[in-house]
Amino acid sequence: MYVFKLKCPHCGNEMLYSSKTRFIKGKRKRCVYCGKSFEVSSAVVKDLNAINTKMRETK
Repeated sequence: MYVFKLKCPHCGNEMLYSSKTRFIKGKRKRCVYCGKSFEVSSAVVKDLNAINTKMRETK
């Protein structure tokens, strides 16, 4: 399972999104805060798996 942090380009709020695949760019998602949909691009995605992996390695 992959976890991403998406930032809505309309309202600027961030939300978590989990996916079975690592590829979510190009998909359309709906903001849980403002309800508007947007296409996922590299500008709105932050991969939290890399952060989680680094945290596990330092322990």
